[in-house]
Amino acid sequence: MFLDIRRTLWLAVLGIFFIAPSQVTLAGEGLRVVTTTKTFASLVEAVGGNHVKVDYVAPPNQNVHFIQPRPSDILRLSKADLFVHAGLDLELWRYPLAEASGRPEFLPGGERELGLSQGIHLLEVPSETLSRSQGDIHIYGNPHYWLNPENGRVMARTIFDKLVQITPEYEPDFRANLNQFLEKLDSKIAAWKRDVQDLAGVTVVAYHNSWSYLAQFGGFEIAGFVEPKPGIPPTPRHVERLLGIMQEKGVKLILKETYFEDRTPKKLAQKTGAHILTMAHGVGNMKGVEDYVSIFDYNFSHFKKAMAEIQGGTR
Repeated sequence: MFLDIRRTLWLAVLGIFFIAPSQVTLAGEGLRVVTTTKTFASLVEAVGGNHVKVDYVAPPNQNVHFIQPRPSDILRLSKADLFVHAGLDLELWRYPLAEASGRPEFLPGGERELGLSQGIHLLEVPSETLSRSQGDIHIYGNPHYWLNPENGRVMARTIFDKLVQITPEYEPDFRANLNQFLEKLDSKIAAWKRDVQDLAGVTVVAYHNSWSYLAQFGGFEIAGFVEPKPGIPPTPRHVERLLGIMQEKGVKLILKETYFEDRTPKKLAQKTGAHILTMAHGVGNMKGVEDYVSIFDYNFSHFKKAMAEIQGGTR
């Protein structure tokens, strides 16, 4: 997969003919930032305000693990001042993308790349040697850390530090934007904590292992996954095993992302009476989810509604 992406991107570079290296943005133009996802773009915009112009690579309704960047993404990145990504091994396609841009400062350790996992307490960090037989296991830990809203504070401060490093003349504006974002986020976190009190101890099944950080915040338990191993499609044997777990634990809620198939969750729901809840895994992938805060407004409101329907005996 990684080699296929690299080959595709280098062919795209040849198709563009030649991309001149970008120069540092002139004062007054604003920083040109490219992020891997719209979620990270939203955070950069919140902190950068009018001093940033942000583009993102991954379409919100696609699985960010398996994006194939386009020639236009290479061109945008070649002209950018900063490349922002999740870090870890979530977006392996970002390495060939950075290489194809002709900008070594966007490669790991470069002065114009920013991984947002800095300062995050990562969950599920493997303690043993991994192999491909275990599926798409992440070697640094679960990379879906933005789905705990408390990690939003850490990411926003990381972005602030980098923006100030590049353009220190805008530090007062960046700080004001950061404080405004944190004030709003802190207020929302307090409200969400009240909202999720009833979710503590609720047991669910998820399609993919995307929701550990949301479960960490919300206090609910994930009893199993529709995928037998990360990135591996469900098999009949695994579905039967999962049915047993759901029946044993009384699981009545299945969480899934927009980009996974519906057939298997529907089969599980039909046999267990469970509800299927399609969650917002990032900005832009559900109607009304247009910034970082609204990810959690959407997820917790729909989670509570689904639980009320389950407790009321409706489907």
